[in-house]
Amino acid sequence: MTSKKVMLKQIGKIVTGKTPATDNLNFWNGEILFISPTDLHVNMWVKDTQRKITERGLNSIRTNAISGLSILVGCIGWDMGNVAIVNGTCATNQQINSITEIKTELVNPYYVYYWLKNKKDYLFRISNVTRTPILKKSLFEEVEINLPDKQYQDRIVKLLKNIDDTIENNVAIIDKLRLVVKTIYDYWFLQFEFPNEEGKPYKSSGGKMVWNEELQRDIPEGWGSAKLKDVIVENPKSKIKVGDVKNIGEVPFFTSGAEILSTNDSIVSGLNCYLNTGGNADVKYYYGEASYSTDTWCITAEDGMKYILPFILDKIKPSMDKVFFQGTGLRHLQKNLLREYRLCIPDNDVLKKFEKIARDIFVQQHNLLAENRKLESLKEFLLPLLMNGQVTVGE
Repeated sequence: MTSKKVMLKQIGKIVTGKTPATDNLNFWNGEILFISPTDLHVNMWVKDTQRKITERGLNSIRTNAISGLSILVGCIGWDMGNVAIVNGTCATNQQINSITEIKTELVNPYYVYYWLKNKKDYLFRISNVTRTPILKKSLFEEVEINLPDKQYQDRIVKLLKNIDDTIENNVAIIDKLRLVVKTIYDYWFLQFEFPNEEGKPYKSSGGKMVWNEELQRDIPEGWGSAKLKDVIVENPKSKIKVGDVKNIGEVPFFTSGAEILSTNDSIVSGLNCYLNTGGNADVKYYYGEASYSTDTWCITAEDGMKYILPFILDKIKPSMDKVFFQGTGLRHLQKNLLREYRLCIPDNDVLKKFEKIARDIFVQQHNLLAENRKLESLKEFLLPLLMNGQVTVGE
């Protein structure tokens, strides 16, 4: 198999991003993706971003914009070498170098993506390391890539992209399942339209509502209230085991840590405990085993309440950062305040009905996440072997 070395600037246009003026409100909160290094923490595709800009914002940095299928590479700090792909007209900040207007007659763009995925350590080594490693555009565009002939590139891409496409498809199913169970929760526990004895929606079918003094609102007859501290279990010690967990994959709410929480048919809700000024509280849930770090409050609930706890916490998320986080600069979750939050407690029959539905969905999500972790491990094993020519792919 023959190959040739070419510089990145020979296979496409290299663009360093730029941030539109942040004090111009006409530039922000539009529909156009504005990609920062945090948005590169994806499997392959950047499909959404934390911030978006308007057409006017894009025009203000038009020469730093990208279009079509582009490869994005983080080029500063610990995001150095993180790689993703975007398709369409958008912009990035100055911490990202992009390869856009790719010469597809010379190279398969996905081959370049996979080649760069295997070069994180190399990009660190060649960066200008002071206190913060920086890979300047002038250095990045002269990085040399070994290119086999186009047909062989296509064969490698087909193998690796089939794995990534399966992962992406699993993530899409997981998201749809999450939406299904959340929709049922909202309908049953917020609108009180859970099925009555006849299987009809409770409230709209004349179900009796009674005033609850503690909650200061009407709730279904037979329901009650309690404080969060009365129903939760915090990091049950008997279920914690120590291990080295660095690449647990798609576990949704925890960074890599040294502990695994085995929930044994339970649901774990994770809350980040620290916020930067202007940040937002984050609440996620997970079924099965999860890794968690010291900046996360990991809780579950007793009995059937554990299946609705994630959605209760998600419901109060919009106000959580203002009410339950305190301090200047880096704000800290005041757990004792959140423990005092009073919530509505459904009757056991409704909880059991929801548990049956939710458990089946959570198990499906868990199995798909487990499959993704195996696929990620397979890809990580194959990637260096294929890119270094240690393994070849036949037709």
